Amino acid sequence: MKIKFLLIILSYISITLAATITCKQVKKQICSSCNDDNFQCKTDGNGKIYSLLINNQNFGNGIPENIFSITSLKDLYLVNNDITSIPQNIVNLKNLRRLDLRTNKLTTISKYVGQLSNLKYLKLSNNDISSLPSFIGNLKSLLSLYLSSCKLTSIPTSIGNLSNLEKLLLKKNKLESIPNEIGNLKKLNELDLDNNCINELPSNLIGKKYVSFENNNSASHCYSCEKLKEQVCSSCNDDDFECAINNFSNGIPDIIFELTSINELYLLNDKISSISDKIGNITNLKRLDIRENNIETLPDNIGNLNKLKYLKLSNNPLTIFPSSVLNLKSLLYLYLSNCKLNSIPEEIENLTNLQKLLLANNYLRVIPDEIGNLKNLNELILDNNCLESIPNTIDTDKVSVSFEQNSISYCLSCTELKEIACKTCNSDDFICKMNSKGYINNVTIKNQYFTGTNSFPSIITKITSLEKLDLTKNNLNEFPGIEKLINLQELTLDQNNFGNVPSGIEKLNKLQILNFNYNYLDEFPGIEKLINLQKLYLNGNLYYEIPSGIKQLNKLIYVDLRNNPVHSLPSEFVNSDIEILIDECDEWNTDCI
Repeated sequence: MKIKFLLIILSYISITLAATITCKQVKKQICSSCNDDNFQCKTDGNGKIYSLLINNQNFGNGIPENIFSITSLKDLYLVNNDITSIPQNIVNLKNLRRLDLRTNKLTTISKYVGQLSNLKYLKLSNNDISSLPSFIGNLKSLLSLYLSSCKLTSIPTSIGNLSNLEKLLLKKNKLESIPNEIGNLKKLNELDLDNNCINELPSNLIGKKYVSFENNNSASHCYSCEKLKEQVCSSCNDDDFECAINNFSNGIPDIIFELTSINELYLLNDKISSISDKIGNITNLKRLDIRENNIETLPDNIGNLNKLKYLKLSNNPLTIFPSSVLNLKSLLYLYLSNCKLNSIPEEIENLTNLQKLLLANNYLRVIPDEIGNLKNLNELILDNNCLESIPNTIDTDKVSVSFEQNSISYCLSCTELKEIACKTCNSDDFICKMNSKGYINNVTIKNQYFTGTNSFPSIITKITSLEKLDLTKNNLNEFPGIEKLINLQELTLDQNNFGNVPSGIEKLNKLQILNFNYNYLDEFPGIEKLINLQKLYLNGNLYYEIPSGIKQLNKLIYVDLRNNPVHSLPSEFVNSDIEILIDECDEWNTDCI
């Protein structure tokens, strides 16, 4: 009985802690010196913490115990914190739906993770995990599982139990095979197996469009010298067997360029920083794969390879599109993803036989119309660039175009934004911050007079990575394009000239704090659609009554309606959980006289 009573007390204490601890307290206890990029904490309408992000700290001695007392947590992000293990206390977080432990020092996955039955998103990439435990199959709610850049050598058959799994990332491991059970995951729409040691896929995965299976056949990155010796020369002594790992940082050996009869040359991840002009000697070359090196430019002589059909240059720091490539008239496939390209020349149309062009993850702001002249093109990948649109010269009925995650946000710097939007601003009137990914997420522009020739800078609405925007005292009366700021969480528009709420603001469903103090508003159509709104500031406007739509906002906890001609609360708000500030008697209220 005493033990049971003690357990009840402990349970009560745990629940109380979860209900009362604040974000401010968590930061003070765990991460007092963290900046806004490395510490983010969110609460629900009841003040309970549901999301916590702590990145780039040193938790080598263990994840802080305080975190596991926040039992209301649904999302936990602990990226790049030198974490070596996951403690048993993780089971306290029974509501957890997202767990992000990427870029740590985990060598195993704790069995206690298998008890998080509500988990939907588990990210463990960039750790030292060598094996995936069979209990991973217990996480039946899992939608996404990230295990890229670990050291996995096998996948358990229990992976087939994850019937809801939609996304499975396993690239850059040491997998030699994949269990057939993965092919039974009916909801799977993305499976990344690039850069492994897999010779062939299970028959039930062959031909599936959602499977990425590049750089597997050679599997050279899987072999160590020790493993090679064991397989081909186990009885050799050191005099009879010699092995070295490629490192061509000082240049590709000249002897390679003397092999003029070769058709294919693969030099992946060899730390190559330059290509010799002698590459032009290998005139029979049909395939050249030099991905994942340190190449910044290509020699002109590469244009002599008139039989070249496949050229893969992805993951190199190429800032300028190599002009020599434009002479390769036989080229069918050109891979230039994950480089640093900021433009594509109009002469791309010279590659008349090109079928596949990969340009993802660059800094492209425009694609030339001439790309539409490539009549044989059937696949164009433009994901994760800075594009606003694709040329209408491209026949999208014939060309498969991937255009996801494009925004000027991915290219714009704070310096460039100031030059465009607020060139004459002083340091107090212009503040710009970037997140850990290098995207602008926080902007303040105030005390400007946007009118006439000095119009509101439309560039603001193109920064879709914005989470916080302050446009105080800028003479604004409209905000065209505001609906594009889909990630906005805090918006301040006080001391402007808004007579109406900007059209489209109701689409900002991530908005938590909205400040319209000292404008000329008297209604707020569509406010009920701001489902995550927590605080609303309408001080100094023209409201005669409380906007009715706020009754539907379950997370709203605070409304400031002081200095408005509203002087009493409707009965439905008298005992509401929402704190509403009004002036009971002021100059607007003639009944008070």
